[in-house]
Order: sequence, then structure tokens, then C-alpha cells
Amino acid sequence: MEQVVKDVDLLAAFRGVLSADGPEAVIRETLHAIRELMSVDTAFWSVWENDGLRMQSLIGLGSPELHQRSFVPAGQGVGGRVIETGEPVTVVDYAQFAGQVPELRILLDQEELVSVAAVPVRSESGVVAVLYVLSRDRRAFSDSELRLMMGMASLARTIQEQVREHQDMATRIHLLELEVTQSERERAAVNELGTAILRGDDVGRAVALAGDALGTQLTLRHVQESTMPGPSTDAQVSEPDGDVMVELPRELPIPGNRNTSLVVGRDSEVAETSLQAVCVLIGLHFARQRSSVETEIRLTESLIRASLEGSREELQAIWRQAALVGIDLATPRAVIVLGSDRRLDRELVDRVAREVRARSRHGQVTTFEGDVIVLWPVAGHASLQKLRRDVEDLIRSCRPRVLVAGIGPVCTTADDYPAAVREARFARQVAEHSTLDRDVATSDDLGMYRIFAHVVGVDSLRKSIGETLGPLLEDGNRDSAQLLYTLRVYLERDRRLAEAARTLHVHVNTLRYRIERISKVLHIDLDDPEARFFTLLALRLSNVVDPLRTARAPSVNDSGR
Repeated sequence: MEQVVKDVDLLAAFRGVLSADGPEAVIRETLHAIRELMSVDTAFWSVWENDGLRMQSLIGLGSPELHQRSFVPAGQGVGGRVIETGEPVTVVDYAQFAGQVPELRILLDQEELVSVAAVPVRSESGVVAVLYVLSRDRRAFSDSELRLMMGMASLARTIQEQVREHQDMATRIHLLELEVTQSERERAAVNELGTAILRGDDVGRAVALAGDALGTQLTLRHVQESTMPGPSTDAQVSEPDGDVMVELPRELPIPGNRNTSLVVGRDSEVAETSLQAVCVLIGLHFARQRSSVETEIRLTESLIRASLEGSREELQAIWRQAALVGIDLATPRAVIVLGSDRRLDRELVDRVAREVRARSRHGQVTTFEGDVIVLWPVAGHASLQKLRRDVEDLIRSCRPRVLVAGIGPVCTTADDYPAAVREARFARQVAEHSTLDRDVATSDDLGMYRIFAHVVGVDSLRKSIGETLGPLLEDGNRDSAQLLYTLRVYLERDRRLAEAARTLHVHVNTLRYRIERISKVLHIDLDDPEARFFTLLALRLSNVVDPLRTARAPSVNDSGR
């Protein structure tokens, strides 16, 4: 019941943040929410500038004008330590804090504030702000409280960016409405485009509708950046015979998108300002899409990290955050892990992300410990059946770089992700080390071996196999390879000497001699059922992870001792 109440309080707090009507209001509502949820006296938000941290917003001070003393120079104070380490910092008694800032100490003394907690607010460029909470009662802040602060700080920054972007969009649209006064037809085109985009229509169709309203043909042109031509206006070119001049369509750049342009049909008399208005609206649409994708990436990364390192409570919190910003994680998604024998560079990660988006519009991509992790929406059985082919096609499209992939189970709840991520990572490692020469392995391919994804990794399995089969795994040793194959056939034939000897094309006495040698080399008693079980298990697992090389049948002519 306590958790339900906390969830209700958390949702109520987030509603206030989401309903904020400006970037500054987002921060104020966040401070109010964190103050209520953590039962602290004061909260404030300081922004990193060139020379230190400067308070941007605060609540709970008896003398708000005192915030002018709250500037924290670079490298000093609790905030300076947060900026330096990028980690949360807590101080039970600021008066005893070795790195205290004198001006801030005066402020805290006047307000009778004792305990402080501060967490970083991150962006792609690093820590950009610090969120503080302060208490007049002496208290130690728990790890869960620090995680709550970091989660709210991250969400507040995301919402603040979106609110700022929406305000900017509203301002620019308003200016466009003032400027685009040439004709009712031109205003109708802008309205048609904006309405179609807000309605969720495909941007290409929205542009075509705007062209219809303007009485001309409008299309979008997407090209690789390396081949992107400069914008041309009323360009003309001669035919090969030099007699006929052909007018080329006009091509205008889309703001913020170097590889996309608006192509205007030939003989168009539409005013340049109207076309520029269309370009700006398209650019704003793409910017909004990028912001949405970036939010998905951050949440996906948090979800994967919590699945592998966090608690169930963290997973549930991320699930709620996703719902609040309109991302439905309850959509069935398969976990896919892509990697290679070396760490993926930024260029390849971006290439994989583009290929994923080309095949699954709502696929979510992030990175973790050198691998690319994809949450791939699965609409139904047919989509799931096609998934492996899509991933194989994606891998082929990234050549000459060599990639392998592991596909985990489909997830529909937060609790599904930890197991699915572990199985997908294990399957990826199996695909890399397997002797079956495959680019993709699924958790279903592993059969009963998928249990090892939850108790050990591939590296641990290879080590265990090496410890069990020992000298018989010496790479390049033909005698060892012969003995290893002999051991496999002998155990798989349930120690039936005559049958195993026929399979090996050797005399029964030769087989007995080899078995004696194997027992001595491995220091095992093959009459012991437990020893036989673990030896055969190691042989079977060697087919999956191949610690040095998998035992292969030697030539049938190699039947000597």
C-alpha cells in the first residue's frame, strides 16, 4: 500500500511538471515536486557557467533575496564536487564539510539549513546543472532518494527542452503567420502542412498537400551528405546538342537538415517567402522528431542499464517516466544485441541506428559496454517470424564491417527485460564464438543452454570447458584433436566399445589404449558417472562457445596410436 501511495504522489508531482507553461516553470514545478516527495525544506537548481554554478531557481528560503549569495565558484563546494565527479554528493552537516563555500555557509546559517544533497543534471555535453535539496533537520539521504532526484532532474531537463522547443516553434509559426500575407492560397498551404504534420501524416504526403494548396508540385529530396548539391534557384542547363535550354526545378534547403531539400516544380510562380515558410515548418517537424528520438534513446539506455545492474523498483520508475513522455514500453519488443570482436565505433553505431530505423520505424537503439542494443517492436507472429531475416539483412548492409547478433525473447512488461537482455547478450556471444558460422543466434537456438545466460557468461563457460578438457584443447596439436574426437564418440556411444570403434574406424584395442591415455591426460575416471556427465557437458558446450577450437573428426586414415 505504501508503494501505491508513493506512485500516486509521484504521478501527481509529474503532472505538475508536465503542465508547466515555460522552461522556468518546469524547473519551479520540479523543485516543488522534489520538496514534497522528499519532505525537505529547500530545493534549488543551479546552472553551470564558465566560472561556476549560479542559482537559477529556488523554493523554501525565508529570505529569497539571499540567493544572490549562492554563487559557487568552479571546483568548490558540494556543487563543485558534483561537477567534478559527475556523481551525487551528500553532506549530513554542511558546517563540517571541508570544501564549504563561505558565502553559501552564511546563507545556510541564516536559514538554519544543515543537511545537503546534490545530484548532476546531464546533457550530451556533460553536467550542465546541479539539483540541490536542503533540510533544517540533520539527516542522511538514502540511495533511493538520490536516484529519485537524478530521475526527476533528467526528466525535468528533457521536458524543459521540449517546452522550449515548442515555445520556439509557436513563436516562429506566429512570425510566419504575420509574414505570409501574400494570398489566402499561400496561407492555406502553410496551414495544410502544419495540420497534416500535427495529425501525424507522413511528412512526404503533408508536403504534397501543401503543394496542392499552392498550385505547384512540392517534394522532399533526401540524399547522402557527400552528394548533397547546393540550393539552386531557377537553374538552367543545356541539352547535349546545345540547342535546347531546360529549366531545372528549384531546390531549397530544409533548416537544420543538410541532407534534405524541398524541390519545387518547374514553372512555379509561388513566392519565395511562402516556400521558405514551408521549409521552416518541415525543419521544425524534423527537429521535433529528433528530440523524440533522443528522449527514447536516453530512456532505452536507462532501461537496459537498470535491467542489467538495477533493481525492480528502478525498472518500474523508468516505465513510469516513459509513459509520462508518451513512450509506450508496453508495446511488445524483442531485445536484439549487435556487436563484433572489437568495440563498435560511433560511425558504425550511427550506421546501425539508421538501418534499424529503415526497417522498424519505432525501433529504439542505444549502446551498452561496446554493444548496440535494439528494442525492436514486434506487431504479431508474422513480424516475429520475419525478425531474424530483418536482422540478417541489417548485418549484411553494414559490411565490410563484421557484425553478429543475438535475439532475445519478446518483452511486454518491465519485469521481462532483465532476462531478455541477458539472453540476447549471451546469444550474441554464442554467435561470435560458435563454430556453426552464423551471424545471428536467438535464445531459442540455445535450447536448454539458455539457462547459462542467467548464471554465467560465455567467458566463464569457455574457462570451465578449458579446465575440464585441459590439454586436449591444445590448438594445432593433431594428437590432442584425435583424442578429443575419440572421447566425444566414446561418450556419445554410451561407452559401447565395439560401436565406438566402428565409428572411429579403429580396432577395439586401439580404442581402449586411447581411452586410457585420455583418462591419464585429463586425470579423470570415466567409470565415474558424475565425471562422465561433466565431461560430456563440456564437449557439448564446446560446440556452442568453442573455447579454443571444437573437436572435429580427424581423417579416417589417421587410425594409428
